[in-house]
Amino acid sequence: MQLIVDGESDYTLSMTPSTLADVLLDITSTMNPQGRVLFSILLNGESISPESLTPQLGERWVADIQSLEIMTASVSDLVVETLSEISEVIHELPSVCEELSITFSGESPSDGFGYFNQLLDLWEALKGRQAQVMNHFSCDPSALYLDTVTITEHNEQLVQHLGQARSLMEASQFTELAVLMGETVLPLAQREALLIEALQKLVST
Repeated sequence: MQLIVDGESDYTLSMTPSTLADVLLDITSTMNPQGRVLFSILLNGESISPESLTPQLGERWVADIQSLEIMTASVSDLVVETLSEISEVIHELPSVCEELSITFSGESPSDGFGYFNQLLDLWEALKGRQAQVMNHFSCDPSALYLDTVTITEHNEQLVQHLGQARSLMEASQFTELAVLMGETVLPLAQREALLIEALQKLVST
């Protein structure tokens, strides 16, 4: 098997592997203390993301592998990249909330159903990425303030009011929903920018 790690064709494993899983575990054990993780994998020329690895694939015998090329990445660099990606989306949230408020108070409030559900899915994904960043830096969300509230309090408010918004939509109470989106959810969306700024400062220190 030809093994290339981060462009080095002379990379040496610490043990003699039998399976692909053995190889990846060996490399991970070496890289993790250096603050690096598996980023991309080329198995016999085929690209495989680390997230898509399955137990069955890990059981593939080394003898059956012609070439394996692995790239690792700095966790810190990935965190910075993640925050940059989140920041671009976060700044669009207030305008989306405002547009939904207008739609729900208009003549065809049902036009906002799909966009509202997309907003919920997007916000859930963003919260997951934010949590990953805070976990990486062992950040206590109950100790980090965004204006007058902590991240924990902000997230609790967000969950509460988005849940209320979903209930109002399901009950077709569009007038109340429009007010909630414009007067309550919109300020929470604006505060999300402060959260990203706080995390970016945390990363840069």
